[in-house]
Amino acid sequence: MKKFKTLDLLVQAMKRNDFPSHVVSPRTAATALGVSRQSVHALVKRGSLLAWGSKRIIFIDADQVQARAHKKAGVLPGQGALF
Repeated sequence: MKKFKTLDLLVQAMKRNDFPSHVVSPRTAATALGVSRQSVHALVKRGSLLAWGSKRIIFIDADQVQARAHKKAGVLPGQGALF
């Protein structure tokens, strides 16, 4: 996870487009993947999902969540959108 020391630095990174424009919260990612929020945090910690955050705020790449959910459900790439 890419960590920012302050919320201001995170906002500046957002303005510079340093990470994807489609991001979701850990709760939304958990719902899409059918797992607990704690499991999503474990996936982020292992590096299985790209995430950016500062202190208590975490953003997760929605495209990666969608691809992982589709793979889990057996949906072919490019078919159906979760978000």
